[in-house]
Amino acid sequence: MTTHEYNRFILKKVGASIVKEDTRLLGNTILRLALPRIAMRLSIIVTAVLLWYWLIGLVYRSGMSLNYKSYKELEAFGPHAVELLTSMNKYIWITANVVITLIALSMLRGWFVKSLARGKSSIVPLRTFRSLCSSLHPEALEVLRWVWKDPQTPVTIGILQTTLKQILSGRVRKMALAKAQREELEQSIKPPANPGVVHPDSSGFREPTLMA
Repeated sequence: MTTHEYNRFILKKVGASIVKEDTRLLGNTILRLALPRIAMRLSIIVTAVLLWYWLIGLVYRSGMSLNYKSYKELEAFGPHAVELLTSMNKYIWITANVVITLIALSMLRGWFVKSLARGKSSIVPLRTFRSLCSSLHPEALEVLRWVWKDPQTPVTIGILQTTLKQILSGRVRKMALAKAQREELEQSIKPPANPGVVHPDSSGFREPTLMA
């Protein structure tokens, strides 16, 4: 098999079946590792939504039940102040609930972003990593090694997620193509062997020196 045929064979071998198997394995592993944290996030989000719903309902009902005529201090703002507040009462508490909702969404989003960051930095157990190394194809392992920038730090869920994204984006074929191109270049710049050419100094002649 020539170099060109070998390179075509390698590129053809890295097909959809290999990518499909590896992506399914990586996806299942990531889901299994992240499942406890996902369940925790869902429970906190559901609790926060229920608390928000109860709070805005309480604020709205309390606001709508206000009787501004009982507040004698409002008479200092004029005779029409109570009537104006009464007519605008519904919109005042709707606005208050909108403000509460925006604050709650901001707090929930901040917590969710931090939770995602903590999840990505979670270390993959050695047993799980060993199982991946024995199950993934060599091409996918090459992508994993390429993504794992610093071998001095343990592999995290974020590294596995990045590896999965890179495989789905065609990194396996790109690395195989780069390897084939590198071999083509090395083959092209390699000097051809020509045993029929005799080196000029092969006769034993040498330049005279002071010793001889």
